[in-house]
Amino acid sequence: MVRIIFAAVLALHGLIHIFGFLKAFGFAQLNQLTQVISWPAGVIWAITSGLFVLTAVLFGARINWWWIVGLIALILSQALIAGSWQDAKFGTILNVVILVGIILGFGAWNFDRKVRSEIDRVLAGSTESEVEVISEESIDRLPGPVQKWLRSAGVPGTERIRNLKLQQSGELRLNPDQGWSNVEAEQYVNTETPAFLWRVNMNLFSVLPVAGRDKYVDGRGDMEIKLASLIPVVNESSNEKLDQAALQRYLAEILWYPTAALNPYIDWEGIDDRTAKATMEYGGISGSVTFQFTEGGDLEKISAMRYRGSTEDDEKKEWFGEIRETKVINGIRMPAKIDISWVLDGEVFTWYRFEVTDLEFNVHPDSVS
Repeated sequence: MVRIIFAAVLALHGLIHIFGFLKAFGFAQLNQLTQVISWPAGVIWAITSGLFVLTAVLFGARINWWWIVGLIALILSQALIAGSWQDAKFGTILNVVILVGIILGFGAWNFDRKVRSEIDRVLAGSTESEVEVISEESIDRLPGPVQKWLRSAGVPGTERIRNLKLQQSGELRLNPDQGWSNVEAEQYVNTETPAFLWRVNMNLFSVLPVAGRDKYVDGRGDMEIKLASLIPVVNESSNEKLDQAALQRYLAEILWYPTAALNPYIDWEGIDDRTAKATMEYGGISGSVTFQFTEGGDLEKISAMRYRGSTEDDEKKEWFGEIRETKVINGIRMPAKIDISWVLDGEVFTWYRFEVTDLEFNVHPDSVS
């Protein structure tokens, strides 16, 4: 709704500017405009009108550089208003509103540009390996429940997953006393040199835009959350607790790239006929995740003791994901709906519940830049 209103403001403001053009060339009698407008000025009024309407179109089409056209229109508009202050001064109010939108648009564009360069780094080198098909024999060395899971998922005979792109849609809240916010997220993963980047967009309290990015590259975690893509709310990096938590997240999420279960940096230990523990060591950091399976071999639950924060006083807390729906996506049977929770002071706090809406394996970096 906010987007529709702002697009309407842009278009309306643009149409108002056409009055200056009509006045200058005598196409209409406008008693509200008492000052004389020259022909050159009238042309600029018309150009400004067109730029505002174009800005509305670009904004509505979600073209992320819409704000550049809007800024040009805004500068011209305010200069024209200053030249016809007596008649047009109230247009400054709309320009202030539009300026706020432009600032937010610039923030989103700048954040997106940064994230896109980070995605390139995450995917770097992941398409250079030769195509490898997973054999039945390569799975035999794993504990029984893991073998059953991979066979149930249809991994034998498929190409090794070197990287992937997935999209998520769901609801998220940052604290137990906070309401749910709708979110859209995308994630990029490299399984050759383990790395991921998860990007999320949400509207806090249904109004305030929030952009977040969680990254794991070169064995190091990095988390950033910005209000309106401009104001830092969370900015954590270069912290051993964060590094381990990010590693455990990567390990837990092999449910979407199950061929990574065979990679040498992951060791498996069978616990019983429906449970196994995976331990990953990379970049001088290690961490474990427990995987629970159904009788038929589908994943049922993932869990770990993880750091929720990275301050000196933070201690590990129970973290788990419950699979709500499993289905075949791109030939692999995998979890499609998941609820992610923490146990805080003995109470379960579910902070993210979502479904996978799209997934691509072995994408070329140029296709996502």
